[in-house]
Amino acid sequence: MHAEERSPKVVPVDVWLRRVADVGPAPELLDEHERRVLAGLVTHAAARSYAAGHVLLRRAVSEAVGVSPTALRFDRTCSVCGAQHGRPVLLDDPALHLSLSHASEAIAVAVSHTAPVGVDIETHAAVDFEAFAESALHEEELERVEDGPAGGLAGGLEGRLARRATAWVRKEATLKALGVGLRLDATRFPAPPTGARVCVADLGEVVVVDLPVPWPGLSAALAVSGPFDVIEVRAR
Repeated sequence: MHAEERSPKVVPVDVWLRRVADVGPAPELLDEHERRVLAGLVTHAAARSYAAGHVLLRRAVSEAVGVSPTALRFDRTCSVCGAQHGRPVLLDDPALHLSLSHASEAIAVAVSHTAPVGVDIETHAAVDFEAFAESALHEEELERVEDGPAGGLAGGLEGRLARRATAWVRKEATLKALGVGLRLDATRFPAPPTGARVCVADLGEVVVVDLPVPWPGLSAALAVSGPFDVIEVRAR
């Protein structure tokens, strides 16, 4: 008699990928804290990205909980210093798990009712610097990322940057889902393989998937922490 096979544990996550230009300006949706941060940003590009990201986050959460975007109240207390620049937590539903990421003209938002999530999006240009390997890669992945080739990725410099960006977004999404962010050195663990549950640096289990990005020169990944086997990505 064969032992009963365990059904995979599936976790649904809603994901929004948008370009900054597609979100459009909606300053009336931002709260006092968000407007204050926005006013302090030096460059126009940074201000556009910040505003669009937080507008998209409010619209996404509004859709998830059925509350007007302007009525949503967030706490952003940093677990390290106590300042208001940490992960957003919805005060009226703190069990809702949120993650937001910006990369140049692109934004990613992830929302889950089930488990902590982390989403990250990055341009390939952002990982094009000499010290990337020593500052971001674990020794187990160094040769694979730097020398490739990896399946489905172009060779040469383009392929290397794509592999770097893929490794980086998987790592940062993982650290966000685990709730530690970049307080954990990214060189301490290899980027998790997509679609497999793994334990990261004794901090907990995660499963990671790559997200298809419809614009060139960008990579994105989504991570969920907990005893899950499959992420059901619900693109919005």
